[in-house]
Amino acid sequence: MNPVINFLLAVFVVLGCTVFTGCKTTSSSEVAEPTVNLEVGLPIEELVAQLGEPALVKPMENEREGFEVWVYQFETTDLEMLPTTTVSRPYINPITGEMLYEEEPVYEAVDKVKSATLEVLVSREMVVAWKTSQDVDYEFSKN
Repeated sequence: MNPVINFLLAVFVVLGCTVFTGCKTTSSSEVAEPTVNLEVGLPIEELVAQLGEPALVKPMENEREGFEVWVYQFETTDLEMLPTTTVSRPYINPITGEMLYEEEPVYEAVDKVKSATLEVLVSREMVVAWKTSQDVDYEFSKN
């Protein structure tokens, strides 16, 4: 076989292995919140002992008096590789010898900022109810 074709075939095999191994990032879909055992009737002293002071305390308006919403906010940042564009890569078909082009993704490192909010309804110095919400934002670096 022609040495040029052997060389190109070897390059094709090496590039093919590189493409198929790729990069993989793993991340949790959950925000790393502190472990807390919330239950109705939990004294606020225990809540503060587990989570600290809330970021915000909102009195309930137009509702029964004595109710407050305690807001806790949590945030984590993970680095994730995302495809942002593609590039056309030439290769030679080893069977026909024809030059072909293949689109490959180009990956960029981005910060994946996950934030969670825990809102706790408090009345008479006890936990009455709670709800959580989560949001994910991607922050691309500016080059």
